[in-house]
Amino acid sequence: MRTFSSALSRVVISAPTAFLPAIGMADHNTLAGVVRATGWSLGWVFLGAYVASMVLVWGGLSLIGSRVYRHGWSTAALVAAFTLRHRITRTSANSLEPYFHPRMLAFGLGLLALAAILRRRTLLAVALVGGAAAVHVTTGLWFALLAGVAIVILLGWHSLPPQTA
Repeated sequence: MRTFSSALSRVVISAPTAFLPAIGMADHNTLAGVVRATGWSLGWVFLGAYVASMVLVWGGLSLIGSRVYRHGWSTAALVAAFTLRHRITRTSANSLEPYFHPRMLAFGLGLLALAAILRRRTLLAVALVGGAAAVHVTTGLWFALLAGVAIVILLGWHSLPPQTA
C-alpha cells in the first residue's frame, strides 16, 4: 500500500498543472513542500487543508452572524443554511464543496474579511482579501470588490463633497 500511495503522490504532485497558475490556484509545489516538510501523505495534507477550509468558513459565518443577528440561533441557522447543497447556475461548482478546493479556502478567508469589516477592522480585512486572492484569484477578486465597496461605504468616501476647479 505504501508503494501505491507514494506513486500516487508523485503522479499527482508532478502532473502537468499549467492551468493552476492561470486561474490563480495555489501552486502544486506548495503542496509538494508541505508533503516533504511534514512527511504526511498527500491524502492527509488534503484532509488537513479541507478541515482548515471548513473551520475558516464556519468561523467567518459565525462572526458575521454574531454581528448581524441578535440571537445565536439565527447565526446557527445561517451556518446551517450554508451547508445546503446546491449547484451555482451555469457552473459545476457548489457553494460548499465536500472536498478540498482552494476556492473554499479563499472563501473562508473572504468571509473572515467581511466579518472584520463589520467590526471596522479594515486593515485586517484588506490583508485577508489579499490572502484569499493569493489562494484563488477569482474568489479573491470577488471578495475584493465586495470588501472594497463595503469599506468605501464604511469610511464615508461615497459622500465626500465634489472637488471644485
